[in-house]
Amino acid sequence: MAFDFSKILSKPADSIEKPKPLPVGMYLCTVEKYEVREAGDKGVAEITLKPIAPQDDVDMTDLQEQGGIGERRLRYSLWLDENALWKIKTTADALGVAHVGKSIGELLAEFPNHQCMATVIHKPSANGEEIYANVGKLLAA
Repeated sequence: MAFDFSKILSKPADSIEKPKPLPVGMYLCTVEKYEVREAGDKGVAEITLKPIAPQDDVDMTDLQEQGGIGERRLRYSLWLDENALWKIKTTADALGVAHVGKSIGELLAEFPNHQCMATVIHKPSANGEEIYANVGKLLAA
């Protein structure tokens, strides 16, 4: 099925509002995919998480006012740098992916469809005008 550009392109611009960031707290998430790409002079593995269930520390009133989780996604960056590769190992542990005898590429390939707990934190943009929902850390589900 092809993407219907006409539906998006015909939407009145003044009816569009910026979505609010997910409220802070813990969410049960599923890893949808990962993508390895260049980022400046380094590499990064970008993990895409789909939040599926807020936990007790999430402000449910705030979440309900935003329309719930909906189709939101979170990104979790793992730098492909000698000093940061340990984080891929700890992410594998949080996802329940065994790392013994596997390469970094083999670990990343096993991440999709695994579940974990993700802490959502709020961080201001560099200019202080926006607030972003970022993943603070991943824990075992």
